[in-house]
Formats: sequence, structure tokens, C-alpha cells
Amino acid sequence: MRESVLLSCLILAVTCVHPLGPNEHFEAGSRHLHILNKTEIYLQSPSNQFGKQVLEKVIISISTIPPRFGHLGEALHSLLNQKRRADEIHVYVPKEYRRFPEHSFSIPEVPEGVQVKVVETDFGPATKVLPCALAYRGTNTRIIYGDDDRFADTGWLDEILKITAKRPDDAIVSAGMTLANYDLFATKDDFLPRAERKRVKYDFEYLIARARQKIMEVGTGKSLRKPARKHYQQSGYVDFALGLGGVSVQANFFDDICFDIPKVLWAVDDIWLSGNLARQGIGIWASESIRMPVATGAQDLTPLASSIIEGHGRREADLACINYLSEKYGIWN
Repeated sequence: MRESVLLSCLILAVTCVHPLGPNEHFEAGSRHLHILNKTEIYLQSPSNQFGKQVLEKVIISISTIPPRFGHLGEALHSLLNQKRRADEIHVYVPKEYRRFPEHSFSIPEVPEGVQVKVVETDFGPATKVLPCALAYRGTNTRIIYGDDDRFADTGWLDEILKITAKRPDDAIVSAGMTLANYDLFATKDDFLPRAERKRVKYDFEYLIARARQKIMEVGTGKSLRKPARKHYQQSGYVDFALGLGGVSVQANFFDDICFDIPKVLWAVDDIWLSGNLARQGIGIWASESIRMPVATGAQDLTPLASSIIEGHGRREADLACINYLSEKYGIWN
């Protein structure tokens, strides 16, 4: 309601402005992925005795599920159309799905420039990163993992990699959560400073872009995608990395314990992966400068958020995972 009121007030202010910038709307598939021989991103790490290093490779890694096989186009084309392009884009597909045991093995069709990787083990939604991390363990590879139902603006990867270059020993996110989202509070914060969320009603850049979108919808008679927005007014640490916004990590962030997911927790990727980063002293840095990818519509196809798996709803499973990791490893106390 508040957003609608603010949008109405802003529409008159933008009627004479060009309706959409190049990063706010474009025709998917207008470019093809160019495979780079070397990724010129220099990592400045205080723990790196050799100083600056060139990344060997940047990989965007996602997984998907059978009901979404025919709905990957928007997400994948948005990744192919990044102005700063990844060396490779991987879609991981297990031979057998825990969640879909009736599924006869097949692989989704993907655009040119995207590789489908078939793996033996289904790690649940964590398949979006764990097989890729294992394959590139011991290399100077940066993995940006994300969800299969998100559309990224063309500057998304470029901005993630800029922040990655400044903070290579952290996981970098555009969207995260804290213990407070679960009505939990740590006795002390191990990672400071803390990120501060930006409230929509004060996000004038987003509200103006949203007003432009509405004007275009009236002019064209078509429903258009919402503009992406930056979710933080001040960068800092959060407790949980959300895959829906993209997460930049080193392949070496994931040790053997990360792959040993308890049965009841295999469907809880964001909490499980974040807790295992915290266990190793790896912070999750939420950036004020990265726009979070927007939903494509595929999120409505058998979403985890509304699924009951191993007898647990999503929030119950999240809390069970938080409690398990806290008790076993002493994090988030």
C-alpha cells in the first residue's frame, strides 16, 4: 500500500523521463556468452602473502528441479547478457532427485553458452554450489551461486566482482538475513560492522524506476518486470546468505563437513551453507551497491518455501538447522 501511494506521487515527476535505462529492461538473448581466457579481477587479501592474484576462473553456478526445466530461459539469458561476463555458467542436475523420485532422468534445454553438469549426488538445493565447489577445490576459482528463478540486471555480476575484489575472504551477497528474522539474538556479534537494510519508502532510486515501469505498462498495455533494487543502505555483515540474490564465494570455502548434510536438513540450503561459512570464520558481506535479481515467475513452481519436507515446513526446518549448527559448532550463541 505504501509503495503504491509513493509510486502515484512519483509518476508525474518522471513522465518526461526516458522510461527505462539499459539495465532495467532488454530483450533476453540479444547477446551470446563470450568465453574469456582469463578473468582480470585482482584479489587484495590481507592474508595473501603473494599480494595481487588474477582469478583463474569465474563460474556462475545454479541447480534446478524437473518442474522448472522448461522455465529457465529468462534466468539463463539474464546471466548470458551480463556486461561483465562469467567464464562459464553451470546448471547442475542430479541423476536422481530426493524430492522428485518419480522423475525419469533427463536434462533441461539451455541456451548456447550454458553447460549442464550431471552429478551423482543430490545435495538438495545446495546442489547449486557444492558440486561446483568440489570440482574446483584447490584452485583460485570464484563461484557465484544463485537460484534458477531470478532475473539479474546487466550490471549484477560486474558489481559483485568489484566487491569480491575488495573483500576476497568474505562471501559477498546482495540479499541476506539475520538471526533477528527468526526472533533469535546472539549474545555477541562475531562479524562487524553489521549491514543496515534500506526501507522501500526511502529508496527513491527504486521508486522512480518503479514509476517508470508503471508508465510503460500503461503505454504498452503489457506487464513488465519490476526493476531490481539495492536492499541495503549501508554495507556490512549478515548471518545468512540468500541464494536468490547471488552469493560470491571461493571454491575453497567448502570443506568436507559442508557435504555431510543431516537427513532432516538437506532441504535447508541458505542456513546450512551460511552456518558452515560461519563455522570456519568466513563472514557474509551484504553490499549496498549490488541490485538483487528479481523473480521470473518460476518461483511459483513447487517452491521450497511452501513445501513440507521430512515433516518440516520451511521455517521449522530453518530453525532446526540453526539449532543444530549452533549446538554442534558453537556459532550464533
